[in-house]
Amino acid sequence: MTFIKKFSILDPKFKSRLHDLGLKYKCDKTTVKCFCCPVKKKCCEKTSYLYNYEKHMKDTSKINFLEIGVRDGASMKIWREFFSIDSKLYGIDIDPKCNHCLSLKNTSIIIGDCNDQNIVDKIKKLNIDFNYILDDGSHTYEDISKSLEYYYPLLNRNGIYIIEDLGTMYRYSKKNTHDLKDFILKKFPNCKIFEYPETFIVQKL
Repeated sequence: MTFIKKFSILDPKFKSRLHDLGLKYKCDKTTVKCFCCPVKKKCCEKTSYLYNYEKHMKDTSKINFLEIGVRDGASMKIWREFFSIDSKLYGIDIDPKCNHCLSLKNTSIIIGDCNDQNIVDKIKKLNIDFNYILDDGSHTYEDISKSLEYYYPLLNRNGIYIIEDLGTMYRYSKKNTHDLKDFILKKFPNCKIFEYPETFIVQKL
């Protein structure tokens, strides 16, 4: 079992442009956490999602970005400011309230289940090669693996596929991160997986 303690999101160790934007828009992706055994009194590891993501987001101009799971839209505001204004952002969410993100320039929101065939077809019909895809959806193994099958092929070469909040997967399935890693490597052998606490960052080679 993973025990998590939250740290100050102002930790100077995680100073980066993307992390600072997360603080600006009060996004939970700035969360700094500790992953430690319940018998330990001292915290052993901290991380910031956005700080780690920026290491792999070297291309910021004229890119195509897809986020699965938009929620309150804070992260879409981050991406809109982080990437050039001529970059195109796409989001998928089951909540119609996410349509407020349409006010952001060059941003499209599709309402529905990302693994519904109608939604998948809508994305495919865009005929776009994505530079970055971020899965912050249901966090279940079943949905994550399905989304990978549908959307990973839409990445361009050297594109990045981020799977977030992997710790949550244990709540809904007997599958774990080792199972997910095996699935990815068997399904997409020409890739490289970067492992961070609660996150896989998969680069298409």
